[in-house]
Amino acid sequence: MSKVSTGIKKLDEILGGGFPSKTTILLSGGPGTGKTLFGLNFIVEGAKKGERCCYVSLSENKEELLRACKELKNLKDIEKYINKNLAIEYIPLGENISLKRFIEIIKSYPKIDRLVIDNINKLLIFAESKRSYRLNMVEL
Repeated sequence: MSKVSTGIKKLDEILGGGFPSKTTILLSGGPGTGKTLFGLNFIVEGAKKGERCCYVSLSENKEELLRACKELKNLKDIEKYINKNLAIEYIPLGENISLKRFIEIIKSYPKIDRLVIDNINKLLIFAESKRSYRLNMVEL
């Protein structure tokens, strides 16, 4: 089974080379536990390898994310991948953006090798039902 690097050497060792490719990974944790930085690290690792990557934030805008990256050694060079093979999008959910519209926005990107959606729980708020939420997530 092929693997994709997480961008964190020790974690890749524990996982036997990284995450299984072509899988969905859900990372869960409380506020301040590093989920956002983990997602950014994962995306930058893919971009460094020439993969097409998209990071979608539902809570922090692009400038806030880039500012956080500049504070970390392994994410300092994130900007050189933006508009090359890395897209960072801020999609503020609200009355004008439904879950269906969110899916359309994501699907409008060319084939994506790595996708991070931060914070996916916010999407549930805008779903018509839990069932429609699950169906839409599978569609991604």
